[in-house]
Amino acid sequence: MSAAAGPGELDGRTILVTGASGGIGSVTAAVLGARGASVIAHFCGNRDGAKAAVSGVAEDRRLLVQADLEEPGAARRLFADADRIAELRGR
Repeated sequence: MSAAAGPGELDGRTILVTGASGGIGSVTAAVLGARGASVIAHFCGNRDGAKAAVSGVAEDRRLLVQADLEEPGAARRLFADADRIAELRGR
C-alpha cells in the first residue's frame, strides 16, 4: 500500500490482523479498515484494545476474535474460527 493510497482501495477484502489490540497491530487494523477492508481483529487478552483499534470501521466490516497464540494449535483454530465467522457474515 502506498502512502498516496486512500479510502476504498481495499473494498471487498477481508484481512485478519493478529495482535490488533496494541502497537503495530492496532495501527494496521485501523489503517486497513480506513482503506475499505473488512477487518478481523485478533486479540489475546485485551479485547478493549482490539475494539478501539477497529472503532472507526463500520460494524458490518469488523470482527473481534480471541486466541492465545502461545497455546498449541491456537493459530490453526484462530484461522478456522475467523474463516467460519467471516463466511457466516457473508464476507
